[in-house]
Amino acid sequence: MAGLGRKFENDLQTALKESLALFPVDELKAEQRLIIETIVARREVFGQLPTGYCKSLTFQLLPGVLSSLKAKGYEFPPNPLVVVISPLISIVEDQVKNLRSLGVKAGYIGESKKSDREILDGKGDYALLYGSPETLTGDEKFREMFSMEFYQKILLLLFVMRCTQLFIDKCIL
Repeated sequence: MAGLGRKFENDLQTALKESLALFPVDELKAEQRLIIETIVARREVFGQLPTGYCKSLTFQLLPGVLSSLKAKGYEFPPNPLVVVISPLISIVEDQVKNLRSLGVKAGYIGESKKSDREILDGKGDYALLYGSPETLTGDEKFREMFSMEFYQKILLLLFVMRCTQLFIDKCIL
């Protein structure tokens, strides 16, 4: 985190510690911390971590970290959004349920027609939004939502949990 200033680095470490307290984990692995620090520093990052490495924690901590940093006067989008792409709906449902129990505003595309409409209209008020590769690339209305000014202003991170060849082919077009 060189170059960001000692105060910011200290505030970030405090924000990470506060956010981590919600989860049943004592500390982050160095790679998880580096991914989060890079995102918060507004730099692009590609993180490839092995199975069982708690990749999900790297994006699940972000809403709390950003909220803490915003409270200390740092500027981030008003309601930053983390979009998570996962083909595994059962994992998505479990993660959303768990995150909501922790007070994190989480939802997923396909949960209900009402919530899908709110998402498309930019009124979902989510910190974490999950969607399947098929929905986000195959359904034109969801594919186009990311070109909306509202989503361009708040999108902080697009996280792909598992990548399939079909998803790669559609995204590279």
